[in-house]
Amino acid sequence: MKRSRKSTKPLHLDKDFPRQNVVTRTETNDEVGLKSDSISKSLNSTFKGVRYMLVQQLLSRGMTFSMNMFLIRRSPVEMIGIVDKLDLLMATVLFLSRESIRMALLRNTSTESIIHKNQSKKLDSVHLQHSTDDGIQNQLAFNMSVIPLIGASMFVGGCILYDSANWFLFGASISVAKYMYLVAALIELIAEPSFILLQRGLLYAERVKTEGAAFLLQCLTTMVLFLFLTRSSKDNTISVVDGVWAHACAQIVFASVLLVGYTSYAHHTRLMPFRTFRMVGINQGSPKVFLDPYYANIAMTFFFQGVVKHLLTVGDRLVLVATGVGNASQGTYRLVSDLGSLVARIVFQPIEEASRAFFSKNLTNPSAADISKTLCESFEYLQSVIQLHIILGGFFVFLAPNYTHILLQLYNKFDPTTSFVLGVYCIYVPIMGINGILEAFFQGVGEEAAVRRQSYYMLWFWAVFVSTSYILISIVQMGTVGLIVSNAINMSMRIIFCFVFIQHFFQLNNSIGVLLPLKERNKLSCTFQEMLSPIALIPARMSVWILFGLSWFATYWSSFAYLIWGKLFGTLIHVAVGVICGIALLVAL
Repeated sequence: MKRSRKSTKPLHLDKDFPRQNVVTRTETNDEVGLKSDSISKSLNSTFKGVRYMLVQQLLSRGMTFSMNMFLIRRSPVEMIGIVDKLDLLMATVLFLSRESIRMALLRNTSTESIIHKNQSKKLDSVHLQHSTDDGIQNQLAFNMSVIPLIGASMFVGGCILYDSANWFLFGASISVAKYMYLVAALIELIAEPSFILLQRGLLYAERVKTEGAAFLLQCLTTMVLFLFLTRSSKDNTISVVDGVWAHACAQIVFASVLLVGYTSYAHHTRLMPFRTFRMVGINQGSPKVFLDPYYANIAMTFFFQGVVKHLLTVGDRLVLVATGVGNASQGTYRLVSDLGSLVARIVFQPIEEASRAFFSKNLTNPSAADISKTLCESFEYLQSVIQLHIILGGFFVFLAPNYTHILLQLYNKFDPTTSFVLGVYCIYVPIMGINGILEAFFQGVGEEAAVRRQSYYMLWFWAVFVSTSYILISIVQMGTVGLIVSNAINMSMRIIFCFVFIQHFFQLNNSIGVLLPLKERNKLSCTFQEMLSPIALIPARMSVWILFGLSWFATYWSSFAYLIWGKLFGTLIHVAVGVICGIALLVAL
Protein backbone atom coordinates (compact mmCIF):
# COMPACT_ATOMS: atom_id res chain seq x y z
CA MET A 1 0.00 0.00 0.00
CA LYS A 2 1.52 3.34 -1.01
CA ARG A 3 1.03 6.32 1.19
CA SER A 4 1.36 10.03 0.72
CA ARG A 5 4.81 11.53 1.03
CA LYS A 6 4.21 12.90 4.47
CA SER A 7 2.76 9.69 5.79
CA THR A 8 5.70 7.60 4.63
CA LYS A 9 8.27 9.52 6.64
CA PRO A 10 9.86 6.91 8.87
CA LEU A 11 10.50 7.40 12.55
CA HIS A 12 14.17 6.53 13.14
CA LEU A 13 14.39 6.20 16.88
CA ASP A 14 18.15 6.13 17.25
CA LYS A 15 18.81 8.91 14.73
CA ASP A 16 15.94 11.35 15.00
CA PHE A 17 14.88 10.76 18.59
CA PRO A 18 17.84 9.53 20.67
CA ARG A 19 16.75 7.53 23.64
CA GLN A 20 17.27 8.74 27.16
CA ASN A 21 20.80 8.10 28.30
CA VAL A 22 19.92 8.46 31.96
CA VAL A 23 18.59 5.35 33.63
CA THR A 24 17.22 5.41 37.15
CA ARG A 25 19.39 3.88 39.81
CA THR A 26 17.04 1.02 40.44
CA GLU A 27 17.28 -0.18 36.85
CA THR A 28 19.89 -2.65 35.70
CA ASN A 29 20.95 -3.14 32.10
CA ASP A 30 19.11 -6.44 32.01
CA GLU A 31 15.90 -4.77 33.20
CA VAL A 32 16.13 -2.06 30.54
CA GLY A 33 16.63 -4.70 27.87
CA LEU A 34 13.71 -6.70 29.17
CA LYS A 35 11.41 -3.68 28.94
CA SER A 36 12.55 -2.96 25.38
CA ASP A 37 11.77 -6.54 24.46
CA SER A 38 8.38 -6.34 26.20
CA ILE A 39 7.28 -3.46 23.95
CA SER A 40 8.09 -5.42 20.80
CA LYS A 41 6.48 -8.54 22.25
CA SER A 42 3.33 -6.56 23.00
CA LEU A 43 3.22 -5.24 19.43
CA ASN A 44 3.84 -8.72 18.02
CA SER A 45 1.10 -10.12 20.25
CA THR A 46 -1.25 -7.45 18.96
CA PHE A 47 -0.54 -8.31 15.31
CA LYS A 48 -0.95 -12.00 16.07
CA GLY A 49 -4.19 -11.21 17.86
CA VAL A 50 -5.49 -9.29 14.86
CA ARG A 51 -4.66 -12.22 12.57
CA TYR A 52 -6.26 -14.74 14.92
CA MET A 53 -9.44 -12.70 15.31
CA LEU A 54 -9.60 -11.89 11.60
CA VAL A 55 -9.55 -15.60 10.80
CA GLN A 56 -12.09 -16.28 13.53
CA GLN A 57 -14.39 -13.50 12.32
CA LEU A 58 -14.01 -14.62 8.71
CA LEU A 59 -14.95 -18.20 9.52
CA SER A 60 -17.73 -17.34 11.97
CA ARG A 61 -19.29 -14.68 9.75
CA GLY A 62 -18.92 -16.97 6.75
CA MET A 63 -20.85 -19.64 8.63
CA THR A 64 -23.42 -17.05 9.70
CA PHE A 65 -23.79 -15.80 6.13
CA SER A 66 -24.29 -19.33 4.80
CA MET A 67 -26.68 -20.18 7.63
CA ASN A 68 -28.72 -17.02 7.04
CA MET A 69 -29.15 -17.87 3.36
CA PHE A 70 -30.71 -21.12 4.57
CA LEU A 71 -32.71 -19.64 7.47
CA ILE A 72 -33.99 -16.34 6.10
CA ARG A 73 -35.51 -18.06 3.07
CA ARG A 74 -37.59 -20.09 5.56
CA SER A 75 -38.26 -17.32 8.09
CA PRO A 76 -41.08 -14.77 8.26
CA VAL A 77 -39.84 -11.18 8.42
CA GLU A 78 -41.84 -10.78 11.66
CA MET A 79 -39.69 -13.47 13.29
CA ILE A 80 -36.52 -11.59 12.31
CA GLY A 81 -37.94 -8.47 13.97
CA ILE A 82 -38.72 -10.31 17.23
CA VAL A 83 -35.26 -11.92 17.30
CA ASP A 84 -33.75 -8.48 16.76
CA LYS A 85 -35.61 -7.16 19.81
CA LEU A 86 -34.38 -10.08 21.93
CA ASP A 87 -30.83 -9.56 20.67
CA LEU A 88 -31.16 -5.89 21.60
CA LEU A 89 -32.30 -6.84 25.11
CA MET A 90 -29.38 -9.24 25.59
CA ALA A 91 -26.86 -6.80 24.12
CA THR A 92 -28.10 -4.06 26.45
CA VAL A 93 -27.77 -6.27 29.53
CA LEU A 94 -24.26 -7.39 28.56
CA PHE A 95 -23.02 -3.96 27.53
CA LEU A 96 -24.25 -2.07 30.57
CA SER A 97 -23.12 -4.75 33.02
CA ARG A 98 -19.64 -5.55 31.74
CA GLU A 99 -18.31 -3.10 29.13
CA SER A 100 -17.10 -0.39 31.53
CA ILE A 101 -15.39 -2.95 33.76
CA ARG A 102 -13.77 -4.60 30.75
CA MET A 103 -12.24 -1.32 29.59
CA ALA A 104 -10.99 -0.52 33.09
CA LEU A 105 -9.44 -3.94 33.77
CA LEU A 106 -7.56 -4.02 30.46
CA ARG A 107 -5.48 -1.05 31.59
CA ASN A 108 -1.92 -1.67 32.72
CA THR A 109 -2.24 0.63 35.73
CA SER A 110 -2.83 0.21 39.44
CA THR A 111 -3.70 2.44 42.36
CA GLU A 112 -0.17 2.21 43.72
CA SER A 113 1.35 3.36 40.44
CA ILE A 114 -1.06 6.31 40.33
CA ILE A 115 -0.01 7.33 43.84
CA HIS A 116 3.63 7.09 42.84
CA LYS A 117 2.96 9.11 39.70
CA ASN A 118 1.39 11.89 41.75
CA GLN A 119 4.27 11.96 44.20
CA SER A 120 7.03 12.52 41.67
CA LYS A 121 7.34 13.76 38.11
CA LYS A 122 10.61 11.86 37.75
CA LEU A 123 9.37 8.31 37.71
CA ASP A 124 11.22 5.20 38.68
CA SER A 125 10.27 3.07 35.69
CA VAL A 126 10.94 -0.29 37.33
CA HIS A 127 8.80 0.65 40.32
CA LEU A 128 6.08 2.01 38.04
CA GLN A 129 6.07 -0.95 35.70
CA HIS A 130 6.19 -3.65 38.35
CA SER A 131 4.64 -1.88 41.35
CA THR A 132 2.00 -4.55 41.66
CA ASP A 133 2.68 -8.25 41.25
CA ASP A 134 0.93 -9.81 38.24
CA GLY A 135 -0.75 -12.36 40.48
CA ILE A 136 -2.17 -9.63 42.70
CA GLN A 137 -3.35 -7.61 39.70
CA ASN A 138 -5.05 -10.67 38.25
CA GLN A 139 -6.69 -11.41 41.59
CA LEU A 140 -8.02 -7.83 41.80
CA ALA A 141 -9.22 -8.10 38.19
CA PHE A 142 -10.90 -11.41 39.00
CA ASN A 143 -12.66 -9.85 42.00
CA MET A 144 -14.00 -6.95 39.99
CA SER A 145 -15.07 -9.05 37.01
CA VAL A 146 -17.69 -10.74 39.20
CA ILE A 147 -19.61 -7.45 39.55
CA PRO A 148 -21.34 -7.66 36.10
CA LEU A 149 -22.93 -10.98 37.08
CA ILE A 150 -24.37 -9.44 40.25
CA GLY A 151 -25.83 -6.45 38.37
CA ALA A 152 -27.32 -8.58 35.59
CA SER A 153 -28.85 -11.00 38.11
CA MET A 154 -30.64 -8.10 39.79
CA PHE A 155 -31.96 -6.97 36.39
CA VAL A 156 -33.27 -10.45 35.58
CA GLY A 157 -34.92 -10.61 39.00
CA GLY A 158 -36.66 -7.31 38.28
CA CYS A 159 -37.92 -8.66 34.95
CA ILE A 160 -39.35 -11.73 36.67
CA LEU A 161 -41.20 -9.60 39.24
CA TYR A 162 -42.55 -7.30 36.53
CA ASP A 163 -43.76 -10.15 34.33
CA SER A 164 -45.23 -11.94 37.34
CA ALA A 165 -47.27 -8.85 38.23
CA ASN A 166 -48.53 -8.64 34.66
CA TRP A 167 -49.42 -12.32 34.75
CA PHE A 168 -51.57 -11.87 37.87
CA LEU A 169 -53.14 -8.65 36.62
CA PHE A 170 -53.66 -9.34 32.95
CA GLY A 171 -53.31 -13.11 32.56
CA ALA A 172 -50.44 -12.75 30.07
CA SER A 173 -47.97 -15.63 29.90
CA ILE A 174 -44.28 -15.06 30.58
CA SER A 175 -42.20 -15.13 27.41
CA VAL A 176 -39.97 -18.22 27.58
CA ALA A 177 -37.74 -17.01 24.77
CA LYS A 178 -36.97 -13.75 26.54
CA TYR A 179 -35.77 -15.55 29.65
CA MET A 180 -33.74 -17.98 27.59
CA TYR A 181 -31.88 -14.98 26.17
CA LEU A 182 -31.40 -13.54 29.66
CA VAL A 183 -30.11 -16.90 30.94
CA ALA A 184 -27.63 -16.90 28.06
CA ALA A 185 -26.49 -13.43 29.14
CA LEU A 186 -25.94 -14.65 32.71
CA ILE A 187 -23.91 -17.62 31.48
CA GLU A 188 -21.66 -15.27 29.48
CA LEU A 189 -21.16 -13.11 32.57
CA ILE A 190 -20.14 -16.17 34.61
CA ALA A 191 -17.36 -16.61 32.03
CA GLU A 192 -16.31 -12.96 32.31
CA PRO A 193 -13.51 -13.45 34.93
CA SER A 194 -11.78 -15.99 32.71
CA PHE A 195 -12.19 -13.77 29.63
CA ILE A 196 -10.63 -10.82 31.45
CA LEU A 197 -7.59 -12.86 32.51
CA LEU A 198 -7.06 -14.19 28.98
CA GLN A 199 -7.38 -10.72 27.49
CA ARG A 200 -5.00 -9.17 30.02
CA GLY A 201 -2.47 -11.84 29.10
CA LEU A 202 -2.94 -11.11 25.35
CA LEU A 203 -3.81 -14.78 24.81
CA TYR A 204 -5.73 -14.21 21.60
CA ALA A 205 -5.31 -17.74 20.22
CA GLU A 206 -7.16 -19.25 23.18
CA ARG A 207 -9.95 -16.71 22.83
CA VAL A 208 -10.29 -17.32 19.09
CA LYS A 209 -10.50 -21.10 19.54
CA THR A 210 -13.23 -20.72 22.14
CA GLU A 211 -15.31 -18.21 20.20
CA GLY A 212 -14.88 -20.17 16.97
CA ALA A 213 -16.20 -23.34 18.60
CA ALA A 214 -19.07 -21.38 20.14
CA PHE A 215 -20.09 -19.89 16.77
CA LEU A 216 -19.88 -23.28 15.07
CA LEU A 217 -22.10 -24.99 17.63
CA GLN A 218 -24.52 -22.06 17.63
CA CYS A 219 -24.93 -22.30 13.85
CA LEU A 220 -25.33 -26.08 13.94
CA THR A 221 -27.90 -25.87 16.74
CA THR A 222 -29.96 -23.29 14.88
CA MET A 223 -29.94 -25.21 11.62
CA VAL A 224 -30.76 -28.56 13.24
CA LEU A 225 -33.69 -27.05 15.14
CA PHE A 226 -34.97 -25.30 12.00
CA LEU A 227 -34.84 -28.56 10.04
CA PHE A 228 -36.59 -30.41 12.85
CA LEU A 229 -39.31 -27.79 13.31
CA THR A 230 -40.02 -27.38 9.57
CA ARG A 231 -40.16 -31.08 8.69
CA SER A 232 -43.98 -31.10 8.80
CA SER A 233 -44.47 -27.73 7.08
CA LYS A 234 -45.94 -27.84 3.58
CA ASP A 235 -44.19 -24.68 2.37
CA ASN A 236 -40.94 -25.53 4.23
CA THR A 237 -41.20 -22.44 6.45
CA ILE A 238 -41.07 -22.10 10.21
CA SER A 239 -43.61 -20.42 12.46
CA VAL A 240 -42.71 -17.23 14.29
CA VAL A 241 -42.84 -18.86 17.74
CA ASP A 242 -40.77 -21.89 16.75
CA GLY A 243 -38.18 -19.72 15.00
CA VAL A 244 -37.69 -17.49 18.03
CA TRP A 245 -37.41 -20.55 20.29
CA ALA A 246 -34.73 -22.07 18.02
CA HIS A 247 -32.65 -18.88 18.13
CA ALA A 248 -32.95 -18.74 21.93
CA CYS A 249 -31.72 -22.33 22.31
CA ALA A 250 -28.76 -21.60 20.04
CA GLN A 251 -27.90 -18.54 22.13
CA ILE A 252 -27.71 -20.65 25.29
CA VAL A 253 -25.44 -23.14 23.51
CA PHE A 254 -23.16 -20.29 22.41
CA ALA A 255 -22.88 -18.88 25.93
CA SER A 256 -22.27 -22.31 27.47
CA VAL A 257 -19.38 -23.05 25.10
CA LEU A 258 -17.83 -19.68 25.96
CA LEU A 259 -18.05 -20.50 29.66
CA VAL A 260 -16.40 -23.91 29.29
CA GLY A 261 -13.73 -22.67 26.87
CA TYR A 262 -12.68 -19.50 28.69
CA THR A 263 -12.59 -21.20 32.08
CA SER A 264 -10.63 -24.20 30.80
CA TYR A 265 -7.99 -22.06 29.12
CA ALA A 266 -7.70 -19.74 32.13
CA HIS A 267 -6.97 -22.72 34.39
CA HIS A 268 -4.74 -24.43 31.81
CA THR A 269 -2.54 -21.33 31.39
CA ARG A 270 -2.39 -20.91 35.19
CA LEU A 271 -3.86 -17.44 34.98
CA MET A 272 -6.59 -18.45 37.39
CA PRO A 273 -5.10 -20.61 40.15
CA PHE A 274 -7.75 -19.26 42.53
CA ARG A 275 -11.39 -20.34 42.56
CA THR A 276 -13.06 -17.52 44.50
CA PHE A 277 -12.48 -13.82 44.98
CA ARG A 278 -10.47 -12.82 48.05
CA MET A 279 -8.89 -9.76 49.60
CA VAL A 280 -5.28 -8.91 48.70
CA GLY A 281 -2.87 -6.09 49.43
CA ILE A 282 -1.99 -3.87 46.49
CA ASN A 283 1.60 -3.69 47.73
CA GLN A 284 3.59 -4.57 50.83
CA GLY A 285 2.27 -2.88 53.94
CA SER A 286 -1.00 -1.75 52.39
CA PRO A 287 -4.37 -2.93 53.76
CA LYS A 288 -6.08 -5.78 51.97
CA VAL A 289 -8.94 -4.88 49.66
CA PHE A 290 -11.41 -6.63 47.35
CA LEU A 291 -11.25 -3.98 44.62
CA ASP A 292 -8.51 -1.71 43.33
CA PRO A 293 -9.81 1.88 43.84
CA TYR A 294 -8.29 3.01 40.52
CA TYR A 295 -10.10 0.30 38.57
CA ALA A 296 -13.34 1.05 40.43
CA ASN A 297 -13.19 4.79 39.74
CA ILE A 298 -12.33 4.49 36.05
CA ALA A 299 -14.99 1.78 35.60
CA MET A 300 -17.62 4.04 37.17
CA THR A 301 -16.63 6.84 34.81
CA PHE A 302 -16.75 4.48 31.83
CA PHE A 303 -20.17 3.23 32.97
CA PHE A 304 -21.89 6.60 32.80
CA GLN A 305 -20.22 7.24 29.46
CA GLY A 306 -21.18 3.73 28.33
CA VAL A 307 -24.89 4.33 28.98
CA VAL A 308 -24.87 7.26 26.58
CA LYS A 309 -22.62 5.42 24.12
CA HIS A 310 -24.96 2.44 24.11
CA LEU A 311 -27.91 4.70 23.41
CA LEU A 312 -25.97 6.05 20.44
CA THR A 313 -24.79 2.62 19.28
CA VAL A 314 -28.23 0.99 19.30
CA GLY A 315 -30.11 4.24 18.86
CA ASP A 316 -31.39 3.26 15.43
CA ARG A 317 -32.98 0.08 16.78
CA LEU A 318 -34.40 1.95 19.80
CA VAL A 319 -35.91 4.55 17.48
CA LEU A 320 -37.60 1.78 15.49
CA VAL A 321 -38.99 0.25 18.69
CA ALA A 322 -40.12 3.64 20.03
CA THR A 323 -41.89 4.61 16.82
CA GLY A 324 -43.77 1.31 16.75
CA VAL A 325 -42.96 0.52 13.13
CA GLY A 326 -43.78 -3.15 13.67
CA ASN A 327 -41.80 -6.37 13.61
CA ALA A 328 -41.79 -6.59 9.80
CA SER A 329 -40.17 -3.17 9.28
CA GLN A 330 -37.71 -3.81 12.09
CA GLY A 331 -36.86 -7.16 10.53
CA THR A 332 -36.17 -5.49 7.17
CA TYR A 333 -33.82 -2.98 8.81
CA ARG A 334 -32.11 -5.81 10.71
CA LEU A 335 -31.50 -7.59 7.40
CA VAL A 336 -30.01 -4.45 5.83
CA SER A 337 -27.77 -3.64 8.80
CA ASP A 338 -26.54 -7.23 9.11
CA LEU A 339 -25.63 -7.46 5.44
CA GLY A 340 -24.19 -3.94 5.28
CA SER A 341 -21.90 -4.42 8.27
CA LEU A 342 -20.90 -8.01 7.49
CA VAL A 343 -17.40 -7.13 6.28
CA ALA A 344 -17.12 -4.49 9.00
CA ARG A 345 -17.62 -7.12 11.69
CA ILE A 346 -15.16 -9.47 10.00
CA VAL A 347 -12.35 -6.93 9.52
CA PHE A 348 -12.95 -3.86 11.68
CA GLN A 349 -14.01 -5.48 14.96
CA PRO A 350 -10.88 -7.65 15.47
CA ILE A 351 -8.60 -4.70 14.67
CA GLU A 352 -10.53 -2.48 17.08
CA GLU A 353 -10.41 -4.95 19.98
CA ALA A 354 -6.72 -5.80 19.53
CA SER A 355 -5.85 -2.10 19.17
CA ARG A 356 -7.65 -1.18 22.37
CA ALA A 357 -5.69 -3.83 24.27
CA PHE A 358 -2.41 -2.70 22.66
CA PHE A 359 -2.88 1.00 23.47
CA SER A 360 -4.03 0.21 27.01
CA LYS A 361 -1.04 -1.99 27.73
CA ASN A 362 1.63 0.29 26.26
CA LEU A 363 0.46 3.87 26.80
CA THR A 364 -1.29 3.89 30.18
CA ASN A 365 1.79 2.90 32.16
CA PRO A 366 4.90 3.02 29.94
CA SER A 367 8.50 2.48 30.94
CA ALA A 368 10.44 5.74 31.27
CA ALA A 369 13.53 4.21 29.66
CA ASP A 370 11.73 3.28 26.42
CA ILE A 371 9.12 6.02 26.20
CA SER A 372 10.33 7.24 22.76
CA LYS A 373 10.12 3.77 21.25
CA THR A 374 6.73 3.16 22.83
CA LEU A 375 5.30 6.42 21.50
CA CYS A 376 6.69 5.95 17.99
CA GLU A 377 5.53 2.35 17.68
CA SER A 378 2.08 3.26 18.98
CA PHE A 379 1.81 6.24 16.63
CA GLU A 380 2.92 4.27 13.57
CA TYR A 381 0.45 1.52 14.43
CA LEU A 382 -2.40 4.03 14.83
CA GLN A 383 -1.50 5.80 11.58
CA SER A 384 -1.31 2.54 9.62
CA VAL A 385 -4.65 1.30 10.93
CA ILE A 386 -6.40 4.59 10.10
CA GLN A 387 -5.04 4.47 6.55
CA LEU A 388 -6.10 0.84 6.21
CA HIS A 389 -9.65 1.81 7.21
CA ILE A 390 -9.68 4.63 4.64
CA ILE A 391 -8.57 2.29 1.84
CA LEU A 392 -11.18 -0.33 2.79
CA GLY A 393 -13.72 2.47 2.96
CA GLY A 394 -13.01 3.27 -0.68
CA PHE A 395 -14.16 -0.22 -1.70
CA PHE A 396 -17.34 0.17 0.36
CA VAL A 397 -18.20 3.60 -1.05
CA PHE A 398 -17.32 3.13 -4.72
CA LEU A 399 -17.96 -0.56 -5.42
CA ALA A 400 -20.27 -2.16 -2.84
CA PRO A 401 -23.48 -0.11 -3.52
CA ASN A 402 -23.63 -1.42 -7.09
CA TYR A 403 -23.76 -5.04 -5.93
CA THR A 404 -26.39 -4.89 -3.18
CA HIS A 405 -29.12 -6.36 -5.40
CA ILE A 406 -27.04 -9.50 -6.01
CA LEU A 407 -26.50 -9.97 -2.27
CA LEU A 408 -30.21 -9.60 -1.55
CA GLN A 409 -31.08 -12.12 -4.27
CA LEU A 410 -29.05 -14.73 -2.40
CA TYR A 411 -31.44 -14.24 0.53
CA ASN A 412 -34.52 -14.21 -1.71
CA LYS A 413 -35.41 -10.80 -0.23
CA PHE A 414 -34.69 -8.49 -3.17
CA ASP A 415 -36.67 -5.37 -3.92
CA PRO A 416 -35.42 -2.00 -5.29
CA THR A 417 -36.13 -0.08 -2.08
CA THR A 418 -34.22 -2.51 0.14
CA SER A 419 -31.35 -2.52 -2.37
CA PHE A 420 -31.13 1.28 -2.26
CA VAL A 421 -31.19 1.33 1.55
CA LEU A 422 -28.42 -1.29 1.66
CA GLY A 423 -26.36 0.83 -0.76
CA VAL A 424 -26.67 3.85 1.53
CA TYR A 425 -25.66 1.67 4.47
CA CYS A 426 -22.49 0.62 2.59
CA ILE A 427 -21.44 4.29 2.47
CA TYR A 428 -22.02 4.51 6.23
CA VAL A 429 -19.85 1.45 7.04
CA PRO A 430 -16.42 3.18 6.61
CA ILE A 431 -17.51 5.92 9.00
CA MET A 432 -18.22 3.22 11.59
CA GLY A 433 -14.79 1.67 11.02
CA ILE A 434 -12.81 4.90 11.45
CA ASN A 435 -14.84 5.81 14.54
CA GLY A 436 -14.12 2.38 16.01
CA ILE A 437 -10.33 2.64 15.79
CA LEU A 438 -10.26 6.24 17.09
CA GLU A 439 -12.49 5.34 20.04
CA ALA A 440 -10.30 2.29 20.71
CA PHE A 441 -7.36 4.67 21.22
CA PHE A 442 -9.41 7.00 23.41
CA GLN A 443 -10.76 4.18 25.57
CA GLY A 444 -7.28 2.72 25.89
CA VAL A 445 -5.45 5.83 27.08
CA GLY A 446 -8.07 8.43 28.06
CA GLU A 447 -7.80 9.52 31.68
CA GLU A 448 -10.79 9.84 33.98
CA ALA A 449 -11.32 13.55 33.29
CA ALA A 450 -11.22 12.98 29.52
CA VAL A 451 -13.72 10.13 29.76
CA ARG A 452 -16.04 12.29 31.85
CA ARG A 453 -15.75 15.11 29.32
CA GLN A 454 -16.61 12.72 26.50
CA SER A 455 -19.72 11.64 28.41
CA TYR A 456 -21.00 15.22 28.36
CA TYR A 457 -20.35 15.47 24.64
CA MET A 458 -22.09 12.13 24.13
CA LEU A 459 -25.25 13.63 25.61
CA TRP A 460 -25.16 16.37 22.98
CA PHE A 461 -24.47 13.79 20.27
CA TRP A 462 -27.49 11.82 21.46
CA ALA A 463 -29.68 14.94 21.33
CA VAL A 464 -28.49 15.68 17.78
CA PHE A 465 -29.12 12.07 16.75
CA VAL A 466 -32.68 12.03 18.10
CA SER A 467 -33.44 15.42 16.55
CA THR A 468 -32.09 14.54 13.12
CA SER A 469 -33.83 11.15 13.22
CA TYR A 470 -37.17 12.81 13.95
CA ILE A 471 -36.69 15.42 11.22
CA LEU A 472 -35.50 13.01 8.53
CA ILE A 473 -37.95 10.18 9.32
CA SER A 474 -41.13 12.00 10.35
CA ILE A 475 -40.89 15.35 8.54
CA VAL A 476 -38.73 14.71 5.46
CA GLN A 477 -40.17 11.17 5.17
CA MET A 478 -36.82 9.56 4.34
CA GLY A 479 -37.66 6.38 6.28
CA THR A 480 -34.78 4.03 7.09
CA VAL A 481 -32.43 6.07 4.89
CA GLY A 482 -33.00 9.00 7.24
CA LEU A 483 -32.06 6.75 10.15
CA ILE A 484 -28.78 5.81 8.44
CA VAL A 485 -27.99 9.47 7.70
CA SER A 486 -28.63 10.35 11.36
CA ASN A 487 -26.26 7.60 12.42
CA ALA A 488 -23.60 8.92 10.03
CA ILE A 489 -23.91 12.42 11.51
CA ASN A 490 -23.61 10.99 15.02
CA MET A 491 -20.52 8.93 14.11
CA SER A 492 -18.89 11.92 12.41
CA MET A 493 -19.21 14.01 15.57
CA ARG A 494 -17.65 11.20 17.62
CA ILE A 495 -14.80 10.93 15.11
CA ILE A 496 -14.06 14.65 15.42
CA PHE A 497 -14.03 14.45 19.23
CA CYS A 498 -11.62 11.48 19.32
CA PHE A 499 -9.36 12.92 16.61
CA VAL A 500 -8.98 16.17 18.56
CA PHE A 501 -8.14 14.11 21.66
CA ILE A 502 -5.47 12.17 19.73
CA GLN A 503 -3.92 15.41 18.45
CA HIS A 504 -3.73 16.76 22.00
CA PHE A 505 -2.31 13.48 23.29
CA PHE A 506 0.56 13.50 20.80
CA GLN A 507 1.42 17.08 21.67
CA LEU A 508 2.94 15.29 24.71
CA ASN A 509 1.82 17.87 27.25
CA ASN A 510 0.75 15.05 29.54
CA SER A 511 2.06 12.60 32.13
CA ILE A 512 3.85 10.63 29.40
CA GLY A 513 5.49 13.67 27.84
CA VAL A 514 7.11 14.73 31.13
CA LEU A 515 9.18 11.54 31.04
CA LEU A 516 11.06 12.89 27.99
CA PRO A 517 13.79 15.55 27.86
CA LEU A 518 12.32 18.87 26.70
CA LYS A 519 14.20 18.97 23.38
CA GLU A 520 13.27 15.42 22.47
CA ARG A 521 9.66 15.99 23.50
CA ASN A 522 9.31 19.07 21.28
CA LYS A 523 10.88 17.27 18.30
CA LEU A 524 8.59 14.28 18.70
CA SER A 525 5.54 16.48 19.14
CA CYS A 526 6.22 18.48 15.97
CA THR A 527 6.71 15.32 13.92
CA PHE A 528 3.54 13.73 15.29
CA GLN A 529 1.44 16.83 14.60
CA GLU A 530 2.73 17.06 11.02
CA MET A 531 1.86 13.41 10.36
CA LEU A 532 -1.55 13.72 12.06
CA SER A 533 -2.91 16.26 9.59
CA PRO A 534 -5.97 14.94 7.70
CA ILE A 535 -4.16 15.29 4.35
CA ALA A 536 -1.15 13.27 5.56
CA LEU A 537 -3.46 10.50 6.79
CA ILE A 538 -5.06 10.00 3.36
CA PRO A 539 -3.19 7.04 1.84
CA ALA A 540 -2.24 6.39 -1.78
CA ARG A 541 -1.88 8.77 -4.72
CA MET A 542 -4.64 10.88 -6.24
CA SER A 543 -4.61 8.61 -9.30
CA VAL A 544 -5.81 5.73 -7.11
CA TRP A 545 -8.85 7.70 -5.98
CA ILE A 546 -9.56 8.65 -9.60
CA LEU A 547 -9.45 4.92 -10.37
CA PHE A 548 -11.97 4.37 -7.55
CA GLY A 549 -14.30 6.86 -9.26
CA LEU A 550 -13.89 5.20 -12.65
CA SER A 551 -14.58 1.81 -11.02
CA TRP A 552 -17.87 3.11 -9.65
CA PHE A 553 -18.83 4.37 -13.11
CA ALA A 554 -17.97 1.02 -14.74
CA THR A 555 -19.78 -1.13 -12.16
CA TYR A 556 -22.82 1.16 -12.19
CA TRP A 557 -23.34 0.70 -15.93
CA SER A 558 -22.50 -3.01 -15.84
CA SER A 559 -25.33 -3.47 -13.32
CA PHE A 560 -27.73 -2.95 -16.25
CA ALA A 561 -26.11 -5.72 -18.32
CA TYR A 562 -29.04 -8.05 -17.61
CA LEU A 563 -31.25 -5.84 -19.80
CA ILE A 564 -29.12 -6.82 -22.81
CA TRP A 565 -27.77 -10.30 -22.05
CA GLY A 566 -30.42 -11.64 -19.69
CA LYS A 567 -30.41 -12.15 -15.93
CA LEU A 568 -27.86 -14.96 -15.57
CA PHE A 569 -25.30 -13.87 -18.17
CA GLY A 570 -25.76 -10.19 -17.28
CA THR A 571 -25.08 -10.94 -13.60
CA LEU A 572 -21.90 -12.83 -14.51
CA ILE A 573 -20.71 -9.87 -16.60
CA HIS A 574 -21.48 -7.47 -13.74
CA VAL A 575 -19.54 -9.59 -11.24
CA ALA A 576 -16.62 -9.94 -13.69
CA VAL A 577 -16.41 -6.15 -14.10
CA GLY A 578 -16.32 -5.76 -10.32
CA VAL A 579 -13.54 -8.35 -9.96
CA ILE A 580 -11.45 -6.64 -12.65
CA CYS A 581 -11.92 -3.24 -11.00
CA GLY A 582 -11.01 -4.66 -7.59
CA ILE A 583 -7.83 -6.29 -8.90
CA ALA A 584 -6.84 -3.08 -10.70
CA LEU A 585 -7.29 -1.09 -7.49
CA LEU A 586 -5.23 -3.56 -5.45
CA VAL A 587 -2.42 -3.39 -8.02
CA ALA A 588 -2.55 0.42 -8.03
CA LEU A 589 -2.32 0.53 -4.25
